[in-house]
Amino acid sequence: MNADNFNYCEYYFKQAIKLIVYCYHKLKTEKTLKPYSRIEIHKLIKQIKGSEIAHNDIEDYLRNDLVNNYLKISRHQFDLEFFNIQAGAEVSKQNVPIGIVDIQFIQYSASSLHEPTYIFECKILNKYTKYLYGYINEGINRFITRKYYSEANVPFAGMIAFVTVDLHKHPRGFKSIEQIFFDLKKLIKSNNISNLIDNMEQYLLSDNEHKEISTFKHSYLSKHKRQDDNYIFNIHHLLLDYYNILIS
Repeated sequence: MNADNFNYCEYYFKQAIKLIVYCYHKLKTEKTLKPYSRIEIHKLIKQIKGSEIAHNDIEDYLRNDLVNNYLKISRHQFDLEFFNIQAGAEVSKQNVPIGIVDIQFIQYSASSLHEPTYIFECKILNKYTKYLYGYINEGINRFITRKYYSEANVPFAGMIAFVTVDLHKHPRGFKSIEQIFFDLKKLIKSNNISNLIDNMEQYLLSDNEHKEISTFKHSYLSKHKRQDDNYIFNIHHLLLDYYNILIS
């Protein structure tokens, strides 16, 4: 990727990051007054699917709501009106489906692999080990093993964490986002396939028009090397506090 294409790609990726943070603040303001309810979400999922199993779909519900009711509506404020923002988009390799990405930004005019396409993986995250490992093994490492960006060299990827726990079931389950960050950083360092170059560090955003972006603290950056070709890329991590906006 030449310098012009890199700068072009970097600009829109940063705009996508800013859009997510901006919309998170909008969402948090609204949901502080009327929070999500696990019980109501489960009830809705069961009703629509005609199934008694719904607990694994909370993450997808939060992702879809963020995309459909916030990101798509506000994208024009960040020069992203020509990007299609997809939730649960299928990815393929040589026309063979290999997975589903949580959020994909793809330019409407994209006709080649050189046009901007950005992938964000979403995960529920809290202090419990299985969620920390899930963030790494089913998130970060999907970029490193080329399950995502299987046919493209995009130097940026994103991880979005919905930091939450069901305090009704786990009354001692709360842990600050700062401490979860340190725990996650420690696990990433010890993970054998993370191909780490630079571990997670705080990466503060800035925006003159939207002060809530500049004051957002839980933005981090890590750098990795892809397994098959040693391609180096950055992963931008957003840890979003959902403790008080997703209740039992």
